[in-house]
Amino acid sequence: MAGKGGLLRMLSPEQAALLGSEATIQLFGVGERLFEAGDPAADVVVLDWGLAKMVRRGPEEEIVDVCGPGDLVGELTPSAEGTHAYAAVALGDSVAMRIPAPAFNRFLEQYPDIAAHLLRTAVGWLRAAERHRRQLASNAPAVRVRTRLTELAARFGEPRPDGVWVELALSTEDLSAWSTATPDEVDTVLTGLELAGIVEPSARGFLVLDLTRLRAGCLAAARR
Repeated sequence: MAGKGGLLRMLSPEQAALLGSEATIQLFGVGERLFEAGDPAADVVVLDWGLAKMVRRGPEEEIVDVCGPGDLVGELTPSAEGTHAYAAVALGDSVAMRIPAPAFNRFLEQYPDIAAHLLRTAVGWLRAAERHRRQLASNAPAVRVRTRLTELAARFGEPRPDGVWVELALSTEDLSAWSTATPDEVDTVLTGLELAGIVEPSARGFLVLDLTRLRAGCLAAARR
C-alpha cells in the first residue's frame, strides 16, 4: 500500500532522532527505483526528501499515487514474508530512510498513538483513493487531468508571488497514466491551460498562475 501517513511530520524531534538512528539513508536519482513490485517488504521506507511515484504494473503502467517528504512509502506492516504490492520510482533526486521491520515495530509499540494515527490515515487514504478513482472514471479526460494538477498543487505546491510552483518531474506519460488519459489528451489540456494563462508547464515542473480558475475549470467541466 502507498501509505500517506506523513510519518516524519507527526514525530517530535526526539522521536525522529530515535527512528533515524535505526535507519539506513539511501539516495536516488530521477527514474531510479526505491523498490520493485514483488520485492521483499522487510523494511519500512520513508521519503525524507524528494518525490516518488507508486506504480502498479499491468498491460499499461498505472500510477497509484505520488508520495512526498515525510510519507511512508510502501507497506504499513512490513514483514520478512511480505512483498511490495507496487513499485516506487523517484521523480527527482530523493532521499529515503530504510528502517528494518523489527525496529519499526518496536518504535510503534513504544508510541501506540503514532501507530493508531498511521492506521487511521492509511484507512482514510484507501477510502479517498477509491472514491477519487470512481470520480475520475466517470469524468472526461480534461477533468481528470485538471483534477490531478489541482491535487499536486495542493499537496506539493510552493506559494510564490506569481502563483503556486510545483517542482515535479512528471512526464506527459506519467500524468497520462495517473489521470487515465492519453498523452495526446494530456498535451491538449496543458496547451489549453497555458494559452488561458492558468498553468505554465516547464521541464522542472509547472507553475499554477491561477489556482481558482484551475479548480473552477474542474467543476465546470465535470458538470457538462
